[in-house]
Amino acid sequence: MIRSAARPFLSVRRPAWSTSVGKSLAGSGYAPSRNEVTNTFYSSKRLMSSTPSEGSLSATLPGFGSDAISFESDAKTAASDPSITAAVEQLAAFEPTWWPSDQALVLINWVNETAGFPCYAYAIGATTLAFRVALFPLFVRGQRTSSRMAHMQPELMALKEELDKMGGKIDQQTQLMHVKKNKALFRKYDCNPFFAIVPPLVSAPIFMSMFFALRNAPEYFPELLSTGGMLWFPDLTVADPYCIMPVFSALLFLGITEVGKEQMMASDPVRGRTMVNAFRALAIVMVPLTMSFQSSVFVYWTTNNTFSFVQTMVLRQPSVRKYFEIWDPPKPIPGQELKLSIFDEIKNLTQKKKKKELNAWAEDRVKAHNEIIVQQRMVKNQLTEKKGLKPKG
Repeated sequence: MIRSAARPFLSVRRPAWSTSVGKSLAGSGYAPSRNEVTNTFYSSKRLMSSTPSEGSLSATLPGFGSDAISFESDAKTAASDPSITAAVEQLAAFEPTWWPSDQALVLINWVNETAGFPCYAYAIGATTLAFRVALFPLFVRGQRTSSRMAHMQPELMALKEELDKMGGKIDQQTQLMHVKKNKALFRKYDCNPFFAIVPPLVSAPIFMSMFFALRNAPEYFPELLSTGGMLWFPDLTVADPYCIMPVFSALLFLGITEVGKEQMMASDPVRGRTMVNAFRALAIVMVPLTMSFQSSVFVYWTTNNTFSFVQTMVLRQPSVRKYFEIWDPPKPIPGQELKLSIFDEIKNLTQKKKKKELNAWAEDRVKAHNEIIVQQRMVKNQLTEKKGLKPKG
């Protein structure tokens, strides 16, 4: 489905000469990929806009070297392949809106056109890596802030407890003093809590935009994406036939959780442990819930998770942490009582219930056994009385 609403931003219209891109060169044996043909379409468009003579125009196919081909001669061969014509027409007819997912597709197409990749999957991966490299300084700043907030947490909690002890008897001057103490504490540790939440605030919109863009891409460019894959997933419009990328992506997510769990539990062990367990569960259910997604989505997810895993491993190295001024997690305070997480509380309640049921079952067994003994003794006494003997006991 192609949107009909025209938008002035980066809209592309198919010129009359757009079918002049050829699939193969006569006598050369070279057969360019559909992705190369579409890239040549954009290149030839730029040449047409800057050269006065249409008959003398030529373009060079990516990967073919410097041999020029004539627009007029290739128009015949391109017209004979409906799939190439359809791919070019779909790219030309795409009219993006201001919606972030559309702009993400515009960016991926621009990367694909500029770099001249042999397949569309490379463009998705390159765009993903470009985003992650650009966001790397924010993640480093967030790690630095989180590590320092973990060390200042005991002092911050002491200030909070001091305020809680006053109950409702807090005047405006006391509140101002409390705010000043908090600010002084953050200055002491040279950190701003805002930078701890900047990475997720910035990366979440990008993640959602890329996800919906690649989910909708097969509707806009079915011909281009149907041959835009590689290796075992040549078709980006369908799910991974062997479920390799969904499993690998989930394993990477689990690896990120396990490697970075110390940092997550540093500032708040209870909440951090809950988050770690939640992420572990999410990694398990991720495979069956997402295995039907198109391969184009998993090219993005796999690339993104691979970068995250490598980034987490790199930021764990002592030399790297020292360079970026990221502090090591604080050691537990001796004698400090740690509150149980939700999962631990549920586990303890379950264990208590099982223990109670086991004790009740044991009591019932003992009671039943005693009743049997009493009955046996009564029967034995009755038999003894019939024989005229004095019963024992």
